[in-house]
Amino acid sequence: MPADFATSGRPSLFAGLKTYGPYRPSLLLALSLGLAGCAALPSKTDPTPDLAIRAAFLAEATTGSPWWQGFKDPTLDQLEQRALQNNLTLQQAVERIVQSRQSIKIANASLLPSLSAEGSVQRGAFSAYGADVAAGASPQTADVWDLGVQTSWEADLFGRARNTKQSARMQALSAEDEMRGAMLALTAEVASTYIQLRAAQQDVVTIRETLDVANHAVRIARARVDNGISSDKDIASSRAQLADVQALLPRAEAKSTQLMNSLAALLGQPPHALDTLLGKGGRIPTLTHTPPSGLPSDLALKRPDVHAADANLHAAISQRQAAKADFYPSFSISARAGKQAFDLSDFDAWNARYFGIGPTVSLPIFSGGKIVANYELSRSRERAAASAYQETLIRAWEEIANAMTSERKERQRLSYLRQSVTYYQAELHSAERNYEEGLTEYLPQLVAQRDVLTSRRALTEGQASASIAAVNLFRAIGGDYRQHPPLASAQAQTKGQQPARSGAKTGADK
Repeated sequence: MPADFATSGRPSLFAGLKTYGPYRPSLLLALSLGLAGCAALPSKTDPTPDLAIRAAFLAEATTGSPWWQGFKDPTLDQLEQRALQNNLTLQQAVERIVQSRQSIKIANASLLPSLSAEGSVQRGAFSAYGADVAAGASPQTADVWDLGVQTSWEADLFGRARNTKQSARMQALSAEDEMRGAMLALTAEVASTYIQLRAAQQDVVTIRETLDVANHAVRIARARVDNGISSDKDIASSRAQLADVQALLPRAEAKSTQLMNSLAALLGQPPHALDTLLGKGGRIPTLTHTPPSGLPSDLALKRPDVHAADANLHAAISQRQAAKADFYPSFSISARAGKQAFDLSDFDAWNARYFGIGPTVSLPIFSGGKIVANYELSRSRERAAASAYQETLIRAWEEIANAMTSERKERQRLSYLRQSVTYYQAELHSAERNYEEGLTEYLPQLVAQRDVLTSRRALTEGQASASIAAVNLFRAIGGDYRQHPPLASAQAQTKGQQPARSGAKTGADK
């Protein structure tokens, strides 16, 4: 190889820079920074990863027969689909998944070698009375040009990087389970609000039908007074009853409008955006099949929040193991190669090169208690995560047991409310016939009208409560629990890792 590339007939890489004289350092640094900037540019292959993540979770939630389709209401199905696509709270959960997956990439980088390029130029001079000049160095002002590459790799002998990556992976699983929990909470909220809306609209219909009955009663009372059969008291009583019913209507209509606006907000839409779709009213959705059943302790293991707590516990265990590795030596290999010269024109010379390679061993001796404190901190976080898992599991048992009881009792209550309406309507028909035939005064009919109105409104509320109790049961057991992936502890077992469950000893206890 020639000693000087500039004289070998090949064009010198830096020959063009000689023309710029004092501007050469700035040009070289600009070139180096530009090359480094190119290496740091993010990939453009996936500019919107959140869209792909949301689409994947939407497909998971709607695969097969989602739990809300058990109500056999096409409008509810449409609302659920739109909510899963547009809800802003879910978008925040998606971004947390994006962040957690990037954390895995960051942790994975610790297991790989690093490679970087660097360049520098310095202008200076040694002191004429200093040790460097006394050793033979020139005291004249000179430039020092340096351009090279360096690489390093740390051998993960004690598992610090591997456990850091495992912790990041568990945190990513937790973020995904939190996304499923947010989707479950959203679909349950949409279903409950929709049921309340249909109940409010049914209440408006009931009040308006009662108004027709009350108006008819006023006409009958006036006719009886005109015929000398009754007194003005009957007219006053019938008109008072009419006013009482009229006073119920504005509040019921306002509640219906507010619930429609609440649904619009859940779908990420402005107020009144759903008026055309929902304004005409409809039946109160009713579950058409037997609700899920089983032991709360078994059903709880399928809930997204239990999955998330389990993953968080595994993340804390991995963090403790990574902190423990800080007590041991670290081994790394580094290498550096490049060129250095006093003059830019000498950079093409073969003898301007330099290189170095070798291992490094680092053993912590004194850190002011930082390593011990970090390890104790990780142990405390592991114990806290274990307690959080146990608390989440116990709360899940409670919610499932309560939801099962509530759903069963609401169905029983609904059957009694239906009987009540039937009996009160029969009483009203009898009172109306007796009053029209002049057999009784208006008071029995007035009482019967109020009883029918109260019982019909109670039936509407009971139908809504029974359906909402079914929604709460699905929410308590984790929705369509058959679609959920296994717990992180189960995944750990398939990878040969030690699972951690509530009641079992973790590393923090040892």
